[in-house]
Amino acid sequence: MNRLVLLALVALGSVSCGGDGGTMFADARWQVRCPPGFPMCSRAGEPVDIFAYDGDEGVQVSCAANPAGDSLIINFQVARGSDPSFAVDGLVTGPDGGGVRGGACTVTVVDDGNTFQGACGPNPPSDAQPCQITSVAFDEEAETGDPRITTRIFCSHIPAPANPMLIQRDVTLPMAPSEPATIAILNCDGI
Repeated sequence: MNRLVLLALVALGSVSCGGDGGTMFADARWQVRCPPGFPMCSRAGEPVDIFAYDGDEGVQVSCAANPAGDSLIINFQVARGSDPSFAVDGLVTGPDGGGVRGGACTVTVVDDGNTFQGACGPNPPSDAQPCQITSVAFDEEAETGDPRITTRIFCSHIPAPANPMLIQRDVTLPMAPSEPATIAILNCDGI
């Protein structure tokens, strides 16, 4: 079934069940995978596809955008229990979204009991900044009118702090190793 139709059905269910229209909702897809040619990786993680309200099906969604001068600082997390989990802290963008400013943000991904963490920013992945966030978009979801934040994140060789030289992974769109993961959150605080 089309994701748009599913979102419309979820929104309709929320309204008909007395939902407050302000509950956070996540549409997030990612996969932790072995970097090409990396010898210390035995298998890719399972594809993650979260399409749920905070609190439904064990899903946890948190998001806050805080003004700082002519910028917004965004922190968000999408998780199913404690594993898998995808979080971004300190993402700086303009008040209307657009490009990522600076490189002070951090991506933390938990997969199969392992935590991977690295810097993020607008530049292509490197040792110093393994995660690239190409843009941040703010709009309204067509069916519900709820405010939405959408971003695409690609990580290459993001390390595990427990053993950063030996345990590294890529984070991409499921089943598409060269495409960035996608995260959309409705009703982020401050948006």
